[in-house]
This record gives sequence, structure tokens and C-alpha cells, in this order.
Amino acid sequence: SAVMQHTQSHQLNNTTRFIETPPRNIKRRTCFWCGGPYPHTKSCPAKGKTCSKCGKLNHFSSVCRSRPLPQLNYCQGSKDVIYTTQDQGNCILPFITIFINHVATRALIDTGASVNLMSVEQTHHLQLVDAICSNKVSRIFTYGAHKPLPLAGTVETTLEYGHKKISTVFHVSNEKGPIIIGFPTLKSLNVISINNICDEIPVSVPDVDSILYRYPSLFHGIGKLKGHLLKLHIDKEIRPIAQPPRRVPFALRQKVEEEILSMLNQDIIEKHEGPLLWVSPIVIVPKRDNDNVRICVDMRQANKAIQREKHYMPILEDILIKINGSKWFSKVDLAKGNHQFELDEDS
Repeated sequence: SAVMQHTQSHQLNNTTRFIETPPRNIKRRTCFWCGGPYPHTKSCPAKGKTCSKCGKLNHFSSVCRSRPLPQLNYCQGSKDVIYTTQDQGNCILPFITIFINHVATRALIDTGASVNLMSVEQTHHLQLVDAICSNKVSRIFTYGAHKPLPLAGTVETTLEYGHKKISTVFHVSNEKGPIIIGFPTLKSLNVISINNICDEIPVSVPDVDSILYRYPSLFHGIGKLKGHLLKLHIDKEIRPIAQPPRRVPFALRQKVEEEILSMLNQDIIEKHEGPLLWVSPIVIVPKRDNDNVRICVDMRQANKAIQREKHYMPILEDILIKINGSKWFSKVDLAKGNHQFELDEDS
């Protein structure tokens, strides 16, 4: 019993000494994450916390080593959308002095905005806080956000600039920011004018039926490459092989005969009589989109006697250089493209 009490007392003393104060021989330093003394008696206070300066985890803004984020000013975009622009250091933003509710006020003009915006704090300065209509609240989103901008409502007031005086509506935001005048209001006040508007040149795209009517020969039958005969270089030292034919399933024989007859009529293949040195079996492949079949040839043995020509294969950079400056692109899918080459007589 005495031994157990002594052991418990020893463990309690060790624990208490670890929690209250660190050993005296450990030199105090500054923590890189929270800015407090290091080492900590417990876990770092910044663990799991988000920095208000850079938005990253596990450190405080007072010791943040990231570059400061650029300040964001609210400015308008398309209807019911608010975009944000970055303050470019010494960039001079286009502010004008305008009379809102007979009070001279600096406002930011934005030709890309379609609505006007002011904060609740500015409605107090302009004596419009009592005129806020909270029933008419639009859904306005900041750029890239999924939650709408918190709005207190809308307010209708008068604007004066030069000799022009109009009545317009402002959206009132709960967040701080400059007063923004959108494009429709700027145009009504003659603050801006647009010259040399270049409309996009309409491009007439013909429909499919008109193309089929104008070029009927290109969409019927199988085409053939003109003015070129495909020559295969054969190695005479390779012994020819005549392979036995493969049996065609009974369910596909009628379709195979129809396909062979179709290729004969289209001058894709021709009938040969007499002995042959090379014979390769056909392979029947049913098509998925319809009930037809595709006739292929197993050329593995015959390919051993083909002397291949070496061609330089272009890389992506070569292609990008050639199409540099191009504006129109098209994609062509040849129907049975391998059947459109005419073979040389010796091949």
C-alpha cells in the first residue's frame, strides 16, 4: 500500500510539473504560428484557426508571411449581379461628384454595371434610410459566389449631374463599399457617350438539307482519292502464306453476302480467278448502330512482308504553328476512309 501511494504521488508530481511550467533549461522562443512564447505548455492556440489575412489554416494574421490580399471594391456587372475588381495600387478609379437627394456625393462610375448600389451607412448620410423599401429585394451575387449579396432593400431617389436630373433606384447593401452608378443611369445623365459601335457581322450558316442538295455526289456511295495510287512495298524474301478461310456463322452469312455484293458494286473490291500466293481470312464484326456487318481482313501474316515507309509524325507544337491565325475550323469524318484509296496493280 505504501509502495502504491508513493508511485501515485510520483506520477502526479511529474504530471503537474509538465503542465504548469516547462523546464528552466529550455530557452523561450517565439512561435511561428501564433506569435506567443514557444514551447507551449499545451497545443498551439493557432491550431485549426483560419488566418483573416490569407485565409489559410493553423496560424494567426499577426504572424502571417503571405502576401497581403488586394483590396476589393464592389462594382456592378450584368443585371442582378455584382462583380468585384482589384485595387491596382496607384490606379485612379473613375469617381465623379454627383448630387444624390440634393447632397453632393462622390460615386464610382461603372459602364459594365446595370444596377446602382449604395450601403446602409450611406443612406444615413443622404437621409434616405427612412425611404428604404425592404419588400423589393433582388438576388444579387458577387462574382464566383453561390450566396447572394445581403441587401436591405431598395431606395428611390433623385440624381443631378450638370443640367440633367432624373429619378432612379438604388440597391441598398448591408456591406460597406463605394456608391456605384451603373450604365443605364450614366447614360441617362449624359455622363458617358458611346461612339463607333461595331456590331458583329452576321454569319449565315447553311442548314444540312441545303448542303445535301448542293453536293449530292459527296454524300452517296464511297468516294475515291483522285490522282494517287497507293503502293505497298513488298519484301520478296518473305514466303507468301495462303491461310484457310474462317467459317462464317449461319446467322451472319446473308449479311456478309450482301456486304460483299455492295463492295463489288461500289468498285471497292474486285473478283479474282486463278491461283493466289497470298490469302488472308476475313473477320466479321457486327455493327452496334444497325443490323449491318463490317468485313475486316486479318492481315497479320501479310504485314510481315510489308516494308514500311518512315514518316515524321508532327507534335502538338508543329500543328499549333500551322494553325496560328486561323479563325475557322472544321472536323471531317470520312465514311469508310480506308476503302477510298486505290491500290497499285503490283500491290
